Amino acid sequence: MAFKWTDGPFSSIAREESRKIGQVIIDAAPDVNVEGVGGYGNYGDTEATQNFDDTKAKALWGPNYTRLQQIKKKYDPDMMFNKWFKIAPAS
Repeated sequence: MAFKWTDGPFSSIAREESRKIGQVIIDAAPDVNVEGVGGYGNYGDTEATQNFDDTKAKALWGPNYTRLQQIKKKYDPDMMFNKWFKIAPAS
C-alpha cells in the first residue's frame, strides 16, 4: 500500500487508516505467518527520522534488529547514516 497526501494535519489520520487496511489484509489470510515482518521499508518516515523513534525500525526489521544494532555499533556508532528507519547502535 502506498498513500500520498500533502495536507500535514491529515498525516495521523492517513497512518491510522493505512494500519486498519493492513490489518484487514492480515486478517483475511489467517494461515500466513507475518510474525517479524514489518512491511515495505523503502518509503521514509519523517516523523521517525526527526524524533528518533525506533519503533518502526524494530517492526520493520523484526528479529534482525538486534543484529543490525551490533553492526551499527561497529560501523556507524556516530549515526552518520540516520535516514528513515533509524537503528540505534548497541550499547
